[in-house]
Amino acid sequence: MAFLPRAAAVAAFMAAACTSGSDPATTATAPPSITASGARSTSPASTPSMTPIPSGVPSATMTAPADPAGAEKEIKRVWERFFNPATSVEDKVALVEDGEMNSLMVEAFAKDERSGQIVGRAGTVRFTSPAEAEVTYALFRNSTTVQPFGRGKAVRQDDAWKISFTTMCSLTKYGADVPKAAAC
Repeated sequence: MAFLPRAAAVAAFMAAACTSGSDPATTATAPPSITASGARSTSPASTPSMTPIPSGVPSATMTAPADPAGAEKEIKRVWERFFNPATSVEDKVALVEDGEMNSLMVEAFAKDERSGQIVGRAGTVRFTSPAEAEVTYALFRNSTTVQPFGRGKAVRQDDAWKISFTTMCSLTKYGADVPKAAAC
């Protein structure tokens, strides 16, 4: 006779699911259970427990490359080389993030008479991630300060530090005829 109470419970469950008007796929209750008295009961579905992250797992908040001092030196060299009139146009293109894609803008900046007179020096470098840094810089033209407190960015691309594309866009204003790339 144990068969009859189970069959009745299954029939009751199916009837309730069909007539309740709710979608069983979105209902957050566990399947009904039969109590000792034969009454049907439902309980809220249990939520899976969250597994804690082990304390030895590195967090994703690293804000500096493995060698910050070496990276800072490399970033400062990039800025000095970019603003050195003796640096070739091809080398300047290679010193800018996505320089190949934006070579017309970089070439125009490098060949422009007015921007060609600019010398730049990177000041402080503050890493915001292992592959990005904020850079303060100063720009000079003929021993006169043009931009004493510039703010730009450096990015790590193709295993090298480069002047960010957005910073390059902001530098075009120092030339006489340096058009910005369409993506600026």
